[in-house]
Amino acid sequence: KDISHLMNEPIKLAVIKLDKVRGNCCVSRRQIISSFKKEDKAKLLDKYKVGEKVKGVCKGFTSFGAFFSIDGENIDTLVHLMELSYSRISHPEDVLNIGDAKDLLIIGIDKEKLQISTSIRQLTPDPFLEIDKYKINENYPIKIIKFLDFGLFGEFVDSKGLTVLLHNSELSHLKKNITAKKLFKVGENINVKLIDIDKDKKRIAVSYKATQENPFKAFENKYKIGEVCKATVKSTNEYALFVSAEEFPEIDCFLHSNDLTFNENSEEELKKYKIGEKIEVKILQIQPDEQKIRVSHKATLPDPFDW
Repeated sequence: KDISHLMNEPIKLAVIKLDKVRGNCCVSRRQIISSFKKEDKAKLLDKYKVGEKVKGVCKGFTSFGAFFSIDGENIDTLVHLMELSYSRISHPEDVLNIGDAKDLLIIGIDKEKLQISTSIRQLTPDPFLEIDKYKINENYPIKIIKFLDFGLFGEFVDSKGLTVLLHNSELSHLKKNITAKKLFKVGENINVKLIDIDKDKKRIAVSYKATQENPFKAFENKYKIGEVCKATVKSTNEYALFVSAEEFPEIDCFLHSNDLTFNENSEEELKKYKIGEKIEVKILQIQPDEQKIRVSHKATLPDPFDW
């Protein structure tokens, strides 16, 4: 797609179609390149061996890698996207420019297809070798490098190339459907907690919400099971109310219709409550790890059977 490196450069072309009536001439550069004799190319390939290091100049990009010209020879090699860097990159432009000279490691030679596969990444130390200096449940700063539908990739600030995954489920204690794009920007530094290391798969998982105070833990410290507090109706559905305690307006507490009244028709009772209405509730259950709090309004009322 990018032909800027060919601008103002003399190139050989083959005439492949000539329409004298319309005055059109169609030419091909590819035909000149592909006409390079296979026998000569095979001889060039014989000069190289897997594991050998060569010099290459970047000629062009594709969505899956970068093409290099080896040692000034009339032979090209592909460095696949995964072999460009240990970092998570989405396009070769993230780490390369046209014309860059790089050392390449030959990792494969296909004599039938007359192709050479090379790598830049394998000539540099694997940053995962430094993983032992990082401890689970410790906080570390990372730099955001890429967003995904399910989270983001980042790098430890003090170790370039060591990539970590921050999943959307580890972004917030309260917001269930939040995405990383709504909270952060590429290049931004944030603090996260290291929660898992898989050495076999070379995967590192981190959490942003683990560095923030869990409001459900704070609720548990403030209120005890059986305690009565004032609450505000925040929303309703066909079988329950969701209310919030005055000191924790961001937390939704579940109040089932059966816990509203001693009357048999609890669903009709449910319709009487409006958003913003103040009621008293008793704490029935607190589960901070599951992010669930269950309350009852009925438990604050006199029991008609208590006589």
